[in-house]
Amino acid sequence: MNIGFFILRNYESIVDNYIESCLKVFKKENEIKIKFYSVNETPFTSRIKNISETDPFNSIKNLDQVYKISKENNYDYAIICFGSALPLKPKKINELLKSDSIKNSIWSFRISSISGTGMKNPSRLPYVDDHFIILNIDQASKKQFFSRKLIYSSHFSQVGYNSSVLLSMIEYSVKKDELNNHFKENFSMDSFGNLSDLNPIPFHLCEKTGFLCIYPELNFKLKKILDFNLNDNKNLSFFSFLKEKRGYYYRLFSFENYFKKMKRFFTPDIENLQPQKKYR
Repeated sequence: MNIGFFILRNYESIVDNYIESCLKVFKKENEIKIKFYSVNETPFTSRIKNISETDPFNSIKNLDQVYKISKENNYDYAIICFGSALPLKPKKINELLKSDSIKNSIWSFRISSISGTGMKNPSRLPYVDDHFIILNIDQASKKQFFSRKLIYSSHFSQVGYNSSVLLSMIEYSVKKDELNNHFKENFSMDSFGNLSDLNPIPFHLCEKTGFLCIYPELNFKLKKILDFNLNDNKNLSFFSFLKEKRGYYYRLFSFENYFKKMKRFFTPDIENLQPQKKYR
């Protein structure tokens, strides 16, 4: 299976320094071959031409460009990332791509409800993650997807960014049987290995697919998690301040996290005292 992994962000990230380690992990797996592309030129990625950021639908045009490159190189799938993320487990990615739900769809996204602080999208709308998008090249070619008009408008792209534009594209041009959701709610973890909502920033790991979203720029302590997970470091000690759970490495503890839990314990649950809004 041949895969193109496209990093469509316009800044250099600490994660870029780990692409070489990621390639070494994938070379050990014979069933899957992967090639990395990026907007920023790096020693281990091929350059993908950037499109002007002034275009409100820049992300849609980037998807079209990804499709053309994938067709030229005979890729089976394109994995597209607009943020800071890397795949950790080739076998798990392979299992996902071999599933019938992926084979029969053009697009597969991670779609969930919106959560987090400082949210910019209305809570009634779904959240479409822009870190881990799968494009089935064969299905897109058969159904001539990129010959369609892909989007009409996106009323909140200035606040929802890529997620909002992708949502508008799904609503306008993707048919129900062409779409798959590969968000694994029961395998969604935070940096401590606890269940988490789909919130890629600054950390999110899906244990089912082995896909890691991580931003060490926002919390430098996360860099060590990246080191251990990609380099299979066996010298784990208490002073590493990491723990191994279910085949992955996570942060051991945080005093900040501890005090937050204590605060919740002594703070009355105000939400239960107020009538809650529910959305169908």
